[in-house]
Amino acid sequence: MIQGIHMSTVHQLFNFLQPILGSMVDLLGLFHNYSPVVELILELFCEAAKRCICYLGQSDSRMLYQHSVAVIRMYAQHNQGKRSVEKESEEEQFRDILLLMELLTNLLSKDFIDLAPHGNFLNDIRLKSFA
Repeated sequence: MIQGIHMSTVHQLFNFLQPILGSMVDLLGLFHNYSPVVELILELFCEAAKRCICYLGQSDSRMLYQHSVAVIRMYAQHNQGKRSVEKESEEEQFRDILLLMELLTNLLSKDFIDLAPHGNFLNDIRLKSFA
């Protein structure tokens, strides 16, 4: 569903997606020991940030930021000082950190590419014409 988001559908799909993102934070808290579940949740947030953030307005962007910070805090809370003796645990944790870095990069892209409609666009034009 997230991969089908475009400028014309972002608001309807984000309104549907927003409660899901909130419950994914709780789901991460429950299944923090299962690396496939953790990876899927982080991938969902990465895709949501990558596909939605440049089209969202200020309030929706703030909601996505808040959910993203909550998922990062939940991940950090459960992985701080975590030790594992499994062979593949280092590679799995590397993948988690890579996804977290990708999420943060996608969230920062709002500063460079902002395609959201601005409500005060006409007022900005009027003020600039007088300057």
